[in-house]
Amino acid sequence: MLVLGGCAVMTAQQRLVNEEKKEISAMTLTIDNYKSSLKKISKTLENDETKDKSEPWWIAGKIQYSIYDKMMNNKALGENAGKIDAAVLSCGQCHIEYYFTPADSETMMPYHSVEEMTPEAILAYYDAIDFADWTQESTGTRMLKTQHPEMETFLQGKHAALLNCADCHMPMEMAEDGTVYHSHLLVSPLEDKTLLATCVQCHGDTDMVAMVRNLQARVTARETEVGNRLSDMKNALAEAVAAGVKSEDELNAIRRIHREAQWFFDYCYVENSEGAHNSELSLHCLEVSEQKIAEAMAEAGADVILGS
Repeated sequence: MLVLGGCAVMTAQQRLVNEEKKEISAMTLTIDNYKSSLKKISKTLENDETKDKSEPWWIAGKIQYSIYDKMMNNKALGENAGKIDAAVLSCGQCHIEYYFTPADSETMMPYHSVEEMTPEAILAYYDAIDFADWTQESTGTRMLKTQHPEMETFLQGKHAALLNCADCHMPMEMAEDGTVYHSHLLVSPLEDKTLLATCVQCHGDTDMVAMVRNLQARVTARETEVGNRLSDMKNALAEAVAAGVKSEDELNAIRRIHREAQWFFDYCYVENSEGAHNSELSLHCLEVSEQKIAEAMAEAGADVILGS
């Protein structure tokens, strides 16, 4: 930025930085778009005026990371990547279930299509490749650690046919030049009147804040209930292992059920919407986990009382 006659004048290099910053904020960019932006911003990394500023380097790093994530999405989903809203895939760069491949620790998604983004299908995927994140010391169970499957949970719900992540978390704003864009200051739709207005189109005069808070409270209460039972089951299995009264085959049968119970519980527990993205799936996962817990407790010879 130069100052001539008391007026600030934006230089060509700073203008380029601003243009690329605005360009990469779009949610529909392809790998080729990102590569084009990287080529442009690279000039500012060598220019004397901008090479020692942090912003051009931040933009270049963000572009490179976005290219990497797009490549990972394409590798896992192939042609099916085009069937998912770009705004959803953009958030899905982080808000997904993933694992590190045993051979080379490459970040990978355990599915190839939206249809395979169910907790049952993902568990089957991990079982098929004999994958576990770790082995629990006290029980010997080869466990899975769910990450944060917001994208998968949302895409399996009814809202996915009508909305994308930006519709609910990124309110529309207008720049000084009249450009309308999604704000990148992500917020809860329950805390933004503009975003809540989107809900009115289907929910009418429903008090959306009260409705969602009540739903989240219901899911959270069930998480606590099922989580406590899961902890009891883990302790029962650990005691059975320490007692040495069951054969390894018998213990492995219980460990398999334990792995499944933990997986379904965790799939709901670590999903950050507390049921708001897809309450039916969240409650389904907790119900399946509870059933698995009862089955494992019966195999372990412990008593269990299922809740309603």
